[in-house]
Amino acid sequence: MNRLKELRKEKKLSQKEIAKEMSISEKTLSRWENGESQIKPEKAQQLAKYLGVSVGYLLGYESLDIILNMSRNGEFKNHDEKKEMINSLAFVEGYLESLTGNKRFIKKVFESPDALDVLPAVYNLLLQKKEREALLLVGFLTLGEKEKTILLDLLESLCRKM
Repeated sequence: MNRLKELRKEKKLSQKEIAKEMSISEKTLSRWENGESQIKPEKAQQLAKYLGVSVGYLLGYESLDIILNMSRNGEFKNHDEKKEMINSLAFVEGYLESLTGNKRFIKKVFESPDALDVLPAVYNLLLQKKEREALLLVGFLTLGEKEKTILLDLLESLCRKM
């Protein structure tokens, strides 16, 4: 469940104030707060910025295990790079969840050994609204080696026909 209601109360804001700021109805905001409907990615970004949190935090996601492992391995040059990675992973996680509605699938994507190599490209595709391409890329991450080989052979065959 998202943290919208919790954040709104924490910041002592009314539903009316947020609804006006986001150009939505109070009913829509209420549905988001109660988990009756999903927050669209663009509105999630707007809300997160307005409330001063990351999209992932707003949507209730935590990808900190990946970030902690990267920190332990010294993969960040500085704090800003680490903060940017946290925000982009949370954005990808939240966006993919809103597209698929499948938390198990998203968990499998993030557990893939290649996730950290591929997720920046997924992030860029999502920012460009290329959702099908992003889903194809993350779907590939969840496949076993045999399935990946079959798919790559198929792709190679299609390319030869062009």
